This record gives sequence, C-alpha cells and structure tokens, in this order.
Amino acid sequence: MPETGPETGLDAEIARRLQAMQQSRGKQARVTSFTHDGRRLWLKCAESRLPLVQRLQKGDAARALRADIAGLRFMARHGLPAPALLSSGPGVLVIADAGAPLSVLFSGRAAPEDEQARALASAMRALAALHGAGGRHGRPKLRDICWDGAQARLIDFERFRAPARPRDMALDWLIFLHSLLEIERNATPLFRRAARVWLRDAPPPALDAARRYLPLLRFLRPALRLLARLRPGNKEIRALIALPGAVKTVLDGHAATGGG
Repeated sequence: MPETGPETGLDAEIARRLQAMQQSRGKQARVTSFTHDGRRLWLKCAESRLPLVQRLQKGDAARALRADIAGLRFMARHGLPAPALLSSGPGVLVIADAGAPLSVLFSGRAAPEDEQARALASAMRALAALHGAGGRHGRPKLRDICWDGAQARLIDFERFRAPARPRDMALDWLIFLHSLLEIERNATPLFRRAARVWLRDAPPPALDAARRYLPLLRFLRPALRLLARLRPGNKEIRALIALPGAVKTVLDGHAATGGG
C-alpha cells in the first residue's frame, strides 16, 4: 500500500490496480494511466521480473523508482515544474497527468513550429531551474518532458541526483540537445533558440562545464562515423556526430552576444 496519499478513494483504487497487476504475473505495463475523480493519473511500478541482461542494462529498478520519487519531491519542495506526486510507497508511485511528451509534438511535425518553440523554451527553463536549485535530472530526453499547452514539466527522475555537480548539469543539457538533434539533424533556428534559453538561465559553472565537454565530443566523432557506416540510419549515432558542431555554434553565439 502507498505510504502517502490522503485520499482514501485513491488509495483503494491504487490497491485494486496493484492487485490486478500481481494477478497478471507482471504482464501489464509498468506504467499505466487511469481516471480518478475526473483526473487522469499515472501509476508507475518498479520492474521486478526482468531477465538478467535487462537488469544489468537498466540497473536496480527499485532504486530507480526511489530516485524518481525523490526527484518529484525535490521539484515540489522548490516550486519547480513537475507532475504532482499524489501517492508513493515501496515500488510504486502515482502522479497527476502533465500533458503529452515533447516527443509527440515533434512526431511527424504534429504541432506548429511556434508551439514547438514555446514548449522547448519552457522545457529548457524548467531544466535550468532544476540546475539552479542544485539538482540534475539524469536523462532529460524529449520523451521525459511533458507539455500541456502552457507549461513544460519534467518527468521520469530515475537518475535524479541532488546535490549535483556542474558537469552533471551540463550533461543534462547535452542529452536534451542530443534528443532534439535526432529530429532537427543540425543547429536549426529552433534548436539554437531552445539551447540559448538554458545558457541564459543555468548556473555559470554549468556553462563552463558544457564548454569542457566539446573536446571529448570532437574526439569521439571519428569512431562514431565508423559506427554510422555499420548502422546506417541510426538517429542516435547521427545526432551524436552532429552534436559538437551544433553545441559549438550555440556557445560561440552566446559568447558573441556577451553571454560569457
């Protein structure tokens, strides 16, 4: 049973759904949505029956869920944009719906470009605010940030950490940009505008750390180009190859305008 969640009706609904998941022997999805009192909520459970290879790849599922809960509580404590944590307990959490993942907005160019730009700017402000409060997300890809039409909210804090080092904050930014490059392919105006929001709002030590990542990213490019020949069409590899040039363009532009 959850440890938090003052709503008795919600606690009962969670208990019913957990029981159904246990009876299905893990065949149901680890994350599922349901409606309670007219609100769409999300129930997330720690994966407990993974094959050994997947356990080695993903790590300790219970620990990841605890980090997720800690991240959501951190965001709430600092008044930062994340879904409300409505209930939590060993191996389970329930959050309020926060809208559609940013990845949906870019799926087949599903949203107008002006809305994409607003969503990305809101997401970058949220990420910079998290860093300003001293935390890191750990994997802020487009699918790990939701947009409700007015506000972007960070979700999936399974790699959350606080306090965080400036280099971890910079890595958050680079992961976000890499995810965006899987769609944009290069430093488009949309990409540059989004990246500059974080540069404007993030703690200065994180900006310095971002600059220090550039030599490493350049060093990896020859190996990545070779890997791209073996795996043509792989968006993640292609985006990694494009990342150092795109980041340099943004950093140089930021310095040229007096950003540091």
